[in-house]
Amino acid sequence: MVFILSLLFLAYGLQKSKISLEKQFESIKSGTFDFSVVSASSIAKTLNGYIMSLPKENRASTYQEIALKLPDEVKKEMLFLLKISDEKKPSDLLCDRNEMYSMPEEFLRALSLIQQRMPFNLAKPVNNCLLIQYATSDNEMVEAEGLFVFEPGSSTKDKLTIFVSPRYKNQSDLLTAFLLSHETKHAWSYAIKQLKVSGGDMVSKISTSEDCYLDEAEAFTNQLLFISSLNEGEKETLFAIVQSPSSYLLNNQETQSLKNFLVTVGETTSKCNGDGVQVLVCAKNSFLDVVKSSSYYQKQCER
Repeated sequence: MVFILSLLFLAYGLQKSKISLEKQFESIKSGTFDFSVVSASSIAKTLNGYIMSLPKENRASTYQEIALKLPDEVKKEMLFLLKISDEKKPSDLLCDRNEMYSMPEEFLRALSLIQQRMPFNLAKPVNNCLLIQYATSDNEMVEAEGLFVFEPGSSTKDKLTIFVSPRYKNQSDLLTAFLLSHETKHAWSYAIKQLKVSGGDMVSKISTSEDCYLDEAEAFTNQLLFISSLNEGEKETLFAIVQSPSSYLLNNQETQSLKNFLVTVGETTSKCNGDGVQVLVCAKNSFLDVVKSSSYYQKQCER
C-alpha cells in the first residue's frame, strides 16, 4: 500500500518538489525571504542554479539585484559557486580537462540526459573529469549499485572515478541516469572540497561522519531533483520498470533500488510543506534521517 501511495505521490505531486526559483528570487529581492529556515549552503546552491540557468549576459546583473539582501555567509558561498560555475572559465578551477574521458556510450547518453533535464546541474563543471566504468564484478562494489571512489590517488582533480555495477549493462539509459545523478553529485562535492583545501580552507580538509551522512543525503536529494525534472513519459517509464512482473520474478537489484527510493520519497517527502527551497531542505533532512538510521551508511560513515 505504501508503495502504491508513493507512486501516486510521485506521479501527481512531485511537481511541488521542483524549486520555484523565480519565486524564491523575487522574495529575496523584496526582502521577505526567511533565511533562518535554510542553511547558507542550500540557498546559495539554489540561487546559483537559478542564475546559471540564465543567459550569460544576464547573470551579473541578476546577482546584483539580490546581493545587498543576502546575509554575508550566503553571499560568500554564492560568490564561490558562481566563480566555479562561470562558463567563461570552462570548469578550469574544478577540472583542467578539455574533453571527456572515453567511456561506454550508455554513460555518455545518461550524462547527456541528466544535463538536458537538469539545466542547472551542479555537476556539469566536472563532466570532463568523470571517469565512469563498469566494475569487473559485483564483488568490487561493496553492496552498492554505483560507487564514487573518494580515496586520494583513485580520484584526483582531473580524474573523478565512478564504478557502476556490471548489471547495468542490461539496463535502460533512464535507470543508469538515475544512478549517475547520485554518483556525479558525490564527484562534484569531492571536487569542491579539494578546491577549498587547495585555497587554504583547512576546515574542509577534515571529514567527519556528519559530513559523510550529509553528502549522501544531498546525493539522494539530487536524484529526487532529477526524477522531478523528467517529462511525464519518462516518469511513467520509471514507474513501469518497478511495477513490471519481471522485476518481481527476477528480484532485480537495480529496480529494487529504484523501488526503495520511491517508497522512501513517498513516506518522507509527502510530509514536506511549503514550496521551493523549504521543500527541498525538508526532503534533504528526511533523507539525512534515513541515511543515519541505515546500518549500511553507518558502517561507511563511522569508520
